[in-house]
Amino acid sequence: MIALLFATTSALAADDAEPKENRAVGGSLAGWGDVPLATDEERTNGMTHLWAQIQVWGTVWDQDVDAQADPATYGDPEADAGFALNRARFGMDGFVPMHALGGRHQVDYAIALGLAAPYDVLTEEDTDVQLVDGFGRWALPTDMGTTSLSVGMQRVPFGRENNISSATIPFQESGVASNWMAPSRGVGVVAGQSLRFGEGEQPVTILARVGGFQPGDPFGTDGPQMLFDGRLELSIGDTYTTWNKDLKSALGVGGAALMRSEPGTTVSSVEGDLLARYKVVTLVGEVIASTVSPVDTDIQQPGVVEQTHQLGWTAMLSGWIPVRKASGIEPAVRLSSYDDATALESSGDVMILHGGATWRNLLPRTDLGAGYVHRAELHTEVPNDTVRLWVQVRPDARL
Repeated sequence: MIALLFATTSALAADDAEPKENRAVGGSLAGWGDVPLATDEERTNGMTHLWAQIQVWGTVWDQDVDAQADPATYGDPEADAGFALNRARFGMDGFVPMHALGGRHQVDYAIALGLAAPYDVLTEEDTDVQLVDGFGRWALPTDMGTTSLSVGMQRVPFGRENNISSATIPFQESGVASNWMAPSRGVGVVAGQSLRFGEGEQPVTILARVGGFQPGDPFGTDGPQMLFDGRLELSIGDTYTTWNKDLKSALGVGGAALMRSEPGTTVSSVEGDLLARYKVVTLVGEVIASTVSPVDTDIQQPGVVEQTHQLGWTAMLSGWIPVRKASGIEPAVRLSSYDDATALESSGDVMILHGGATWRNLLPRTDLGAGYVHRAELHTEVPNDTVRLWVQVRPDARL
């Protein structure tokens, strides 16, 4: 299908298919790496970036059609043939005008509202419009690096894959390991410090971040919950995208640890990840290990009866076939595994293979993709594969 579109619509990927540089500063459309630095004009006068994001999925074929044999497993949304709204968001981000304030201080912000389909049948469904991002961040750039402090609803700096924007990640979703083992967002505080070595557009950067979060309801009504985490990474270039229209290479190596406490349970996790891109080929790898422990409490029954070890990993390979300027085709294949109790052999052991391609900027800020999803519930024999199409429109403007 992608090849047919390339043959019949190449004229659409002409000069006007390259979006202008309306860069996202933070929030949903930005990768969660080091703090973006404002230009002198942006720092003095401020900058506002308005955007929207719409993702629509079409299920062409799904093996899982028997209501009685329908396995409710990790990574399976039980989508029937037809269309579904995967994400619909709108928001703004930018820099606060500092006017004549001395020094190099800068303040950026991001706020976004929207709704999203549940990742799978085991994820709670919520059809209300929710707050996705809502934070402010102070930063002090120096010649050696940047010191920052952000407060509000924001991404938890833990894994690599869950901190890549849903607008740019292949297949418009993370693997099953990241979705179930890496925290997404929470209300909290993150302190960061980066150190830069070398000159040029792609210096070597070391970034350290620590954070404390309320991971549940943003209003703090889900009971006593806290999440503390820390992440350390080394990067060269843009290590939170899997493709680059200018064919710039990149390397990112990171690791993180977290501790989460909630009524009846504590979770401790460690993570390691890699993103390596050489011009048109990108490799992403990630491993997450968690220990879930019961805690004596009279508030809530523990989620496990004994200490439980969990393991997840993801490996992804993607390419980039330039068409014209910002337009190009990104073929990708990803294998992700999640075991919710390593001591047991059960339906909680899953492995999911995604394969497909996305035409980025087929029209300005419009992506079109198609792929095959193979789900292997390792201890069941129920066929559960899907053929899927996806479309994304992401208009934006800079004020």
